[in-house]
Amino acid sequence: MMQQWFTTIPSAINYFIEDPVRSVYYSSALFSGLLHVFFIAICLLFVRLKNRFNFRTVLILALLASVFIQYQSFYHNFGIIDLSITYSFFYIFPLLILITYLYPFYKRAQTVDRKKMSLLSHALLFLIALLLSFSGPLIQPIVFILFIIYGYYYLKNSKKGDKVFLIHLSLLTFLCGYAFYVSQFNIESSTQLDLLSRYTLLLEGLFRILTGKLVWPIVIFGSVLNLILLKKSFPGSCNTTLFEYLALFCAIYIFLLPLGGFRPYCPFIIRYDTFLPVTVIACFIFLITTAKLLVLVREEEKVFYTAWIVVFFVLMIQPDLLFFKRGDNCQFNSLIEINQSDEKIIDVEPQCQILTWDQMDFANPEIVDAINTSLKQWNIIEAQQSVNFIIK
Repeated sequence: MMQQWFTTIPSAINYFIEDPVRSVYYSSALFSGLLHVFFIAICLLFVRLKNRFNFRTVLILALLASVFIQYQSFYHNFGIIDLSITYSFFYIFPLLILITYLYPFYKRAQTVDRKKMSLLSHALLFLIALLLSFSGPLIQPIVFILFIIYGYYYLKNSKKGDKVFLIHLSLLTFLCGYAFYVSQFNIESSTQLDLLSRYTLLLEGLFRILTGKLVWPIVIFGSVLNLILLKKSFPGSCNTTLFEYLALFCAIYIFLLPLGGFRPYCPFIIRYDTFLPVTVIACFIFLITTAKLLVLVREEEKVFYTAWIVVFFVLMIQPDLLFFKRGDNCQFNSLIEINQSDEKIIDVEPQCQILTWDQMDFANPEIVDAINTSLKQWNIIEAQQSVNFIIK
């Protein structure tokens, strides 16, 4: 999908603005914006399932969901949509698709009388499973853990369990198993550090994420406060079973992370992108408990709870409002210079990464050829031109 997106969208945008470099950047921004809307829609879909809110409550929940998407100060501790468009395609996008895949079964679990699913629904779920299993790097471990936890739940509560979900989840797990086997041939996989060292690094990485900024203390405090208020004031409305299983999922997921090997660009095993499943679960717990309280809290107490929501909103959004436009965007400026050159062979001494992760890639003829292909496809250079990267 990433290939198709950047094959078609920049050209489409270029019809409206005659600036091929900005067209590429706008294409990235458009996809990130759509992911933002997708995330909010998914949050509202799950939270609204058993509740029918008025427009004001829906707006409050949408705003609260939106502040979880951080780009500035809290980004490296609570990042959901990546600043790198490549990572957005490979991390949050497949995860949102997986959550969408799970929604029909979540909906069935909330109803006593489960309706029979249509043949079309089964076919669509199968196709999504096929695509999901070979998508982002988080999907396989998430599905494996889901299968183990739900298998345990089904054995323990066979009357409450959903056999249809177990069948679909088993199929998805089988496909992910094969995809995991294929991924073992990934050249970036490394076991150069022993397992004990990786677990030591994991503990340090986890400590850095949870305490490096105020965002996690704020979210954890808000969720715990909501749960306490629900249990004390409305004990019948708060079934903690789901939250307990979600906590179990998070614990298993974090524990298994070091088994994925060590990568130099992720020195502490865990960082905001690999922590994404836990981050999304934290968002879900806060939003669903907030939604319940917005409905259940009595009018005389609503002023105090609304005040707390406003405080939470300000605490979360204020660091992200410190947005500034970088004037030293090396990659953007380099692409502008390349676009404005009339030379047939454009010699460039790269001061930063241009369509690559590592400057050493500029010495690889295959990668340089791929960069030139993209630049021609986006009309940044003419068909007869090519870029020659000079590394000193």
